[in-house]
Amino acid sequence: MAEPATPEEAFARARGAGPSVWLDAAGDADGLGRWSTIACEPAEVLRLESGASDAFERLAEAARGRFAVGYIGYDLGRTLERIPKRLPADPAVPEAVWGIFDAV
Repeated sequence: MAEPATPEEAFARARGAGPSVWLDAAGDADGLGRWSTIACEPAEVLRLESGASDAFERLAEAARGRFAVGYIGYDLGRTLERIPKRLPADPAVPEAVWGIFDAV
């Protein structure tokens, strides 16, 4: 019987050519991270450009019942809190990018 794959090996086998994500549980050192999560080949990639005031509504709609992982840029935080704007937004960096996965 073959040895089980390490998380690194499983991710290398599963990831293909498209966007992929590996959320590593880091060995369950304190009991809080029991499982690592690997998701590959998103069904959708949600990219929100500067000024997307409905970003959270769009994410909730796209992710409905599916696994979503991504980032929310600092500038999008201004829709949630009053944060002083010290620098202009970088138009090359989207406010948010999320992969929406049907399976993990």
